[in-house]
Amino acid sequence: MISVVIPLYNKASTIRRCLKSVFSQSELPSELIIINDGSVDNSLAIVRETVDLSSGMSINIVDQENSGVSYTRNKGVALAKNDYVAFLDADDEWHEEFIANAKNLIHSYQNISLITCKHSINDISLGCYIPKQIFGTDETGIIDNYLSRAKSYPIVNSSKVVVNKKYFLDVGGFPEEAKVSEDLFLWIKLSECAPIAYTDKLLVTVHQAPDNSRSARVGEVPYPIVYFSSKNVNVTTNSDLYMLLWSIHFKHILGSCTINKREAFNRVVFGLRLFKYKGALLFPLLLIPKFVFNHIRIRRRSKMVQNNV
Repeated sequence: MISVVIPLYNKASTIRRCLKSVFSQSELPSELIIINDGSVDNSLAIVRETVDLSSGMSINIVDQENSGVSYTRNKGVALAKNDYVAFLDADDEWHEEFIANAKNLIHSYQNISLITCKHSINDISLGCYIPKQIFGTDETGIIDNYLSRAKSYPIVNSSKVVVNKKYFLDVGGFPEEAKVSEDLFLWIKLSECAPIAYTDKLLVTVHQAPDNSRSARVGEVPYPIVYFSSKNVNVTTNSDLYMLLWSIHFKHILGSCTINKREAFNRVVFGLRLFKYKGALLFPLLLIPKFVFNHIRIRRRSKMVQNNV
């Protein structure tokens, strides 16, 4: 019923933990697809010595030249034999009831575009905390308005999602030309196809640690902003979509302000295409020293950690 796709690129230090969380599921998925995207460390060797071939799962290990995470995830879905596909990043891990809960939701809600749940974050410098996530009023159900909720909470991410393969293919999967926020764009498009089901249970841990993955994205504008700026779509006619795009735009500019003011400037300028005069109100942020934003970010996340202790 559920295939699992793990894109792998230079994650030798974390892939064992990731795979252990898959093989430790109380109900195993029927298929596991691991695609090594041109790793130059020993990630692939670790996979081959770690996978449990006696588990009963169909296991497919693919080795390819580096092609990017969107291409790799799309390839994984194309290879998947099941109607539902779960993604798991090679540095994250599932709690043991993740697949079981996903199966229950699939049985309970037939025509859905994707499934999501709560996650915690384990930050190497700050510790572990649970971001605020409100999906609905019940323990399980259908998200009443994804676009509205997503502007305030991390409703979906790539390690806690199970997608309906039909709708995934209908919208074209992850945009392979995108460098930033290709996942946020896909969740928007899938939410337009069919309802999103959720469980309020905490079933995923996302690990955050410094790496060099951002180097290829420096200066890039979040893809949802690029896409909706270039299309003949008046997003102001859909206030929920407009506000979600504004949230994505604003948060990425704040992130840029902590490390790269040139990137922040480029993003503010590009955003004028979509947000016009409202976007111009963000220019004063560029005058604030980077250390101020960094201090605020650390204080905010530290408070989250303290609240979860």
